[in-house]
Amino acid sequence: MTHPRTLQRLALICIGGLMATLAYWLLGLSAWMPPHTAWLWLAAVETPLLLAVPGLLSGRPYTFAWLSLASLFYFGGALMDLIANPAQRHASLPATILGLGLFMSCILFPKALKAHRRKV
Repeated sequence: MTHPRTLQRLALICIGGLMATLAYWLLGLSAWMPPHTAWLWLAAVETPLLLAVPGLLSGRPYTFAWLSLASLFYFGGALMDLIANPAQRHASLPATILGLGLFMSCILFPKALKAHRRKV
């Protein structure tokens, strides 16, 4: 069984990478969108991720639970863009992988934490 601290670090790495990828995607590749609109979209998309960071740092299982649900929206949106928009695959592929990594680490963390607490 994986140690909960490892899954916690993986979730933090994935959430940081996802936030950076989304910023690159929305600000760097959205030439069709006015700049103030891109900043509003970025704020709307990254706010749930920013709200999750303190709970991830402290290892709260409740944060991992609701973030596992929220990460499916990021994963699904990136996967849809990966399939539908071949021109921006260099941005949507990392977002898809990071969204899946975030989901998997959030799903596995409570079980690993429970097993670790049983051992100690």
